[in-house]
Amino acid sequence: MELFNDDPKNQKKSIGKSAIDYIQASSILTPGKGFMDAYDFTLNPYSGCTFGCNYCYAAFFARSEDEKNNWGYWLKVKENALALLIKYRKKPLLNKTLYMSSVTDPYQPIEKDLELTRKILKELINYHKVRLVIQTRSPLVTRDIDLFHQFEVIQINMTVTTDSEV
Repeated sequence: MELFNDDPKNQKKSIGKSAIDYIQASSILTPGKGFMDAYDFTLNPYSGCTFGCNYCYAAFFARSEDEKNNWGYWLKVKENALALLIKYRKKPLLNKTLYMSSVTDPYQPIEKDLELTRKILKELINYHKVRLVIQTRSPLVTRDIDLFHQFEVIQINMTVTTDSEV
């Protein structure tokens, strides 16, 4: 099941100065380890980020030096993310704690059009029973309040950026 089966010519290839690529991920859930070991899994529907916040730690986890140096100017959409999560229906995620997202923002500007994160949330609600933590800096997160109410346990962490150093 592909998330995007439209003509690729119609897909956005950039947002502002950021390049957008559509990729096939090999997996969607990563076991929590290191500073994420309090969580059973991390879930990242995107790789990279178009926000490009100068304080962001995620750039250090980019796969190449080029990606690190160009943080904020590239984004990879894991177009098969939902299909990968659907595979877990055979053995649902029960009483697991998920952190979305550890190395990207799940509410990238392109999320407004793609609704990838929203589709993932619906899948988690309908077929799994998880505790969910969401980390974002995007006001788009408010779009999904209707879905958040359907989780038994959910926590939304919001970064508020300003130009004040105080």
